[in-house]
Amino acid sequence: REPERLPHRARLYLAVTTRWQAGVRVPATGKILLTVRFLSGKWQYGDIVRLPVRLRVPRNFHTPGNFDYVGYLARRDIFVSAFVWDDEHIEKVQKGVQGVPGAPGASMIRSWIEDTRRTIGGFFSTRLDSQTGAILRALIIGDTAGITKDLRETFARAGVAHVLSISGLHIGLVAVAAYGACWWILGRSQTLLLTYMMPKLAALFSMPLVLFYA
Repeated sequence: REPERLPHRARLYLAVTTRWQAGVRVPATGKILLTVRFLSGKWQYGDIVRLPVRLRVPRNFHTPGNFDYVGYLARRDIFVSAFVWDDEHIEKVQKGVQGVPGAPGASMIRSWIEDTRRTIGGFFSTRLDSQTGAILRALIIGDTAGITKDLRETFARAGVAHVLSISGLHIGLVAVAAYGACWWILGRSQTLLLTYMMPKLAALFSMPLVLFYA
């Protein structure tokens, strides 16, 4: 998936195909959460990379009632993690994974979706002020990297912090908008009005839009 660029660090989600141990190449499968303190490269979904890291098993703090970080990662099939200070030693072996046999997640559709998210996010970043762009990226493409602590607290005080995370609310809003637009467009045809049940037809045509957003 696309790297998450957070205020003080970045996270890369890597699908592993090979690991080196004592100079021996060993086939491997699985996922790694790589945290990078300073991320300067233009990394994107589909890049094949090689880097030296020391893997470790994630641990929880043993404070009662604390967030279950280990369980959070396990639900995403991530059982090991790593940390590097910067991306200086991350080598990009190949850009994109389409056509590479056995490459996890190698998908033209997924790459196209990530490219679309990146383009939309870039538009908001370059055409709008930083705060407005950050809010729209969070609302529309689920990128919360630009949401500062002060901005998040402002939304929390207003009781609407939940809108900053993609949820069923956003899916519902898109569904309503898509349904209304499809109804308006299809309803301009007298033939369709006389032949089909418009509520079902509008719902049918709005489903691809909702699935695309999801």
